[in-house]
Parts: sequence; structure tokens; C-alpha cells
Amino acid sequence: MTTLFNRLRTSPFAAHVAHLGTGTLAAHLVTLAASPILSRLYTPEEFGLFSLFHSLCVLLSFLATGTYEYAIVLPRDEQPARQLVRLTTFTSALFSSLLFFGLMGFAPWLSELFDLHTHFLMLLPLGVFTHACLNISTNWLIRQTSFKTMSLAKMGQALSMGGVQIGFGAAGLSATGLSATSWTSIGMLAGYIAGRIAFVTGAFGKKRSELRELLSGWNRGELIQVATLYKDHPRYVLLSSLLSAAAIELPVLLITSLFGNEELGHYGLAFRVLMAPVTLIGTSVGHVFFQKFARRKSDGLPLAQFLLQIWGILALIAILPFGALFLFGQPVFSFVFGAEWSLSGIVASVMAPMLFFTFLTQPTGKSMLVLEKQRWMPLFSVLSLVLRLAALITGALYFDFITALWLMVGGQILSYLIHSGFLFAWAKQFDEAQTPNA
Repeated sequence: MTTLFNRLRTSPFAAHVAHLGTGTLAAHLVTLAASPILSRLYTPEEFGLFSLFHSLCVLLSFLATGTYEYAIVLPRDEQPARQLVRLTTFTSALFSSLLFFGLMGFAPWLSELFDLHTHFLMLLPLGVFTHACLNISTNWLIRQTSFKTMSLAKMGQALSMGGVQIGFGAAGLSATGLSATSWTSIGMLAGYIAGRIAFVTGAFGKKRSELRELLSGWNRGELIQVATLYKDHPRYVLLSSLLSAAAIELPVLLITSLFGNEELGHYGLAFRVLMAPVTLIGTSVGHVFFQKFARRKSDGLPLAQFLLQIWGILALIAILPFGALFLFGQPVFSFVFGAEWSLSGIVASVMAPMLFFTFLTQPTGKSMLVLEKQRWMPLFSVLSLVLRLAALITGALYFDFITALWLMVGGQILSYLIHSGFLFAWAKQFDEAQTPNA
């Protein structure tokens, strides 16, 4: 184990993770510091609407790009990657524009049907576009190994999102009547969009010439060529991404209808806090891992042992924070956020084991793209989706909110173990196929 830590400490992989992790740590410290303030400025129902807005933006952004942004990291040559950036930017703008005009025409009807403010629907296309641009920028930075730039962009995202949300919330607190409701109902959503704009600005703030070059030089023939070359992405990766995102976001969509907006608000706050360590290290490792794993495969280097090393390190890092949340979630949440958020602490304790395994497996999830097993991805996504759906509905019909969450946690852990088992087996197959050439 000492040898493993020494190797990681001196490796470029660890250096890249450290660069990205430092900024991500700072960003999440800002997010966590803002959370007690936001919990006093906004109601659980407003947190619930924010969670719903985020879920819809994530799901619709996959449709906007066709998940071609994940292919940006894969080409060895630079030109196809640049064309993929242009392709996804164009499709995102087109999709968001069509979504805006579609919602504008049906906004009153949809608002009444789903009990949503009109501004929620009108801001949704902008939320989708900015989230898609964040994903595109992220994959371009991963390709360029610009992890320090990504780190600073994440910091800018957290500051902008938290600042705008607190600003709108404070304005609502000082206002009265309908004016106060208007400020707070839009504040969480405006902060979401502002944060994503800040990330993209930070990603290219000092490289405006690179951004101009990326968004110029459009060639219809080359766009069609890369779209055809990576056609498996909209065919398989898109479906898998939608199903995976649906499995993650499904509780947000179901809890509000099965249990109510207040329960959704408690779930949303707990999820926001619990995702901090997942994003802090797991996402940082995942970005670096994706780039390194793709290069190792291109160079014919062993993959299975590399997977085990990453899983082992992540397990050692995660056991203490998630163990503490599992044991002391309720008193910690009541103390930090106020007694009215006690239920969020119970939710955090229940979800801690599931997010422990999320922390382990999420960084290596894109390995299937590198191993060219993307046709299997929808099957694993369906498994995760079905297990979560069955758990929540069973809990709502026969038990209660907390029992439904426990059932969901158990099912999701099972799906993670199955997915990881197949991934490791395929990595071993690749390694064995390289042995005769060694």
C-alpha cells in the first residue's frame, strides 16, 4: 500500500488530480458555506423547484448535444475534436431555441398543468444551453489536460451561483408580499444559469483566441464526417446517458409527485451536501482518469490493474466522510441548517452508503467508451433506472418516504456492483489480448 501511495504521489496522474481537486475543493467550500445561508433564505419547496430545474436541464442537455461532447476526448488528431466542439455547440443552440419557442407557445397551459411559475419554463431553455456549454467546455479542457484552468472555472461557477442565489434571496427577504415571492422563486434558477456562464467564461477567459478559433472554421462536410464517425454516441451513449441521468434524477421527479414538494426539498438539500465529496474528488479523478485511460489503451498498457488502483484509493478516501454522515447525519444537519431541516439529516444518513459507491464507480464510468463497449451502456442504465423506479413506487405504495429511500439505496448499490464487475472483466480481456504482443 505504501508503494502504491508513493507511485501516485509522484505520478502525473496524481498531479493533475491535485490541480483539479484544489479548485474543486475551494468551489465546494463555497457551496457548503452558502448552504446554511440559502436554507434560511429559501423554503424547502423552492429547493425542490431548483432540484427539478437542475434535473430537467441535465436530461435535456443530453438531447441537445446527442452526447457527442464525450467524443471530444477520444480522437488522436486535433481537427476532429475541434469539429466535435462546433457540432455540439450548434446542436445545443438549435435545440434550446426550438425548446424556447415551444415552451413560449404552451407556457400558460404547462404552468397550470404542472403548477409551475411561467419564468421556470422560460428560463429552462437557457439553463439547458448553458449546461450543455459547460459539458462541452469540460471535455475540451480534459482533452487539453487544462486541469488548472478547469479548477479556476469551477471556483468561478461556485462563487457566481452562490452569490446570485444569496443576492436574490436577500432581496426577497427585504421585500414584502408578491415582490418577495418573485425574487425568491427566480433566485435559485438564476444562480444556476449564472454559475454555468461563469464556468464557460473561466474556461476560455484567458484563451479568447482559442475560443474564436474553435467557433470559426465551420466546415459542413467535416461536421457530417465526425457526426458519422461517432454515430454510436447518439445511438447508444445518448440512450445510456438519458437513462443514467433519469435514474439519478428520477427521485427528484417522483418524490414531488409521490410524497410532495417539502420532502423533495429535504432530499434536494441532503443530495446537494452529500454530492460535495463526490464532486470534490470523484469528478476530479474521473476527468483525469478518462484522459489517462484512453491514452493507456492507445499505448497498449494494462487497464485492469489501473482500475483496481483507482477504486482502492477512492475507497480509502471515502470511508471516513460517508461513514460520519451515515452515523451522524441528523444531528449535524439540525445544527448546521436549523431544526426544521432535521429530515434532511435523516435522508443524508440513508443515502450515504449509496453515494459511497457512487464515489467509487462514477470516475471510471466512461471506461466503456474507451473499451468500445458503449452498446452495453443502455442495459446497465436500464437496470439502474428500473431498480430506482421500483424502489420508490414500492415505498410509496406500502411504506413511507424513508423506507422508499432505503429500498432505492439497496437497488442502486447492486447495480453499481454489477456494472463494475463487467467493466473489470472487459479490462482484463483487453490486457490478455495484449499479452502475445508484449
